[in-house]
Amino acid sequence: LQMAAPVVLVGLSGLGKTQLALHYAHLYPQDYPGGVFWINAADSSQLKDDFATLGRSFFDIPEYLSTEICVARLRDRLHRLPHPALLVFDNVTEETDLSLLPDSPQCRLLLTTQKKHLAPPGFERVELPKLEPDAALAMLGVSPHLNRDDLAAAQKIADDVGRLPVALDILAQHRARLQLGFAEYRRRFLAPLTANHPSEDALLRTLDRACENFVAATR
Repeated sequence: LQMAAPVVLVGLSGLGKTQLALHYAHLYPQDYPGGVFWINAADSSQLKDDFATLGRSFFDIPEYLSTEICVARLRDRLHRLPHPALLVFDNVTEETDLSLLPDSPQCRLLLTTQKKHLAPPGFERVELPKLEPDAALAMLGVSPHLNRDDLAAAQKIADDVGRLPVALDILAQHRARLQLGFAEYRRRFLAPLTANHPSEDALLRTLDRACENFVAATR
C-alpha cells in the first residue's frame, strides 16, 4: 500500500482480516490526506449503497440523486482526487461486483475476503495464517504460573478452535466470567463439541451461536 500497490487480505472468518485493516488505517492516517473510507463490500447492492452514502457525506453529491448516479459521480470524484486516499472494501464475496472498484492513481485499495480466488488480478495477496501457539495462549489469558494440567488444557482449547482470534477472545471472556480453570472449562464446554472432530464450517457455526449467546447474556 505504501508503494501504491492494491492489497487483498485473505483468510478464514475470525482470523482478524477486518481488525488488521482497521489497525493499518489507524496507524497511517497521515499517508492518506485525501481521506480513509470504509465500504461494506459483502455484495454489489451494499457496496453501491455505501458508495452513495460516501459521496453524499464527503463529496457534496446531492441527496436527491439516485444511488446509481451517486456511484458514477463518486467514481469520477475519486479519479480526480488531488491527494492519496485509502479505500477499504471489507468482506468481498462472490456477490461483489469488483468492476465497481475505482481506477484512480490516488486511490489506495485494501480488500478483505475469505476466498483466495476472489483476489483481483494485480493485487498483492496477503494470506493471514492461524495464530502461533504462544500468541493463541496469550489471547486465552494463560499466565506463566499455570499448573501443568491447565496449561495442557489451554493448549488443547486453542487447537480445538483452530487458533482463530475471534474464537479465542470469546472463550477467554466466557471462561473468565465463569471463573473456571482451563481443564474444567474444556471438560464442561468444549470436549463434547470436539469429540467427533467437526469441520471448520461446523465449528464456525458453533462459535457464531456461542457469540450470540454470550452477547445476549452479558449485553
